[in-house]
Amino acid sequence: MDAASKRLSGRRVVIVGAALVLAGSAGILAAFRAVGSGHFLQASLVAEGRVEVNELARGVAACGAPLPPSTEPVPASIASIGRDGYRAPAGAWGAPAFTCARFAPTGALHFQFRWERETDATGRAVGVADLDGDGAPDREITVHVGCGAAAARATAIAPGRCGVDALDERAAPRSSR
Repeated sequence: MDAASKRLSGRRVVIVGAALVLAGSAGILAAFRAVGSGHFLQASLVAEGRVEVNELARGVAACGAPLPPSTEPVPASIASIGRDGYRAPAGAWGAPAFTCARFAPTGALHFQFRWERETDATGRAVGVADLDGDGAPDREITVHVGCGAAAARATAIAPGRCGVDALDERAAPRSSR
């Protein structure tokens, strides 16, 4: 074999080797991207839910005491959320707590929202998520609201005023199906 053939053969080995390394790397990166993007998407949905539950709690706190009555959850069923989210129809946010709080999120929802009044001076905003679209709750976010002296959990509240407590987040309990 002459020197030119050896150089050409060596180049082929390098080119084929580089192609195999690139193809393998692309496959590994695609796998990481698929797994990583799923986790990133869920994390971003949870962050969005935290913001929305806080908005509902702060809005209800601004309503003042007596706090508005409890609402039905929107959407009514967690299974309605699915993988693509739930788009609330016109009028879904018509309950007094939602209207007083000026809470009417638009776009695809990945959380089910509700207000639960415990007493005239205490209650909680709740968001329950179906992050994987299987129809079962995955995450629950709660923010407590309290007014005046009854607001033992809420922080830094002046007499006669309402405020919100720190956010409480946990994995939602799974029901047996």
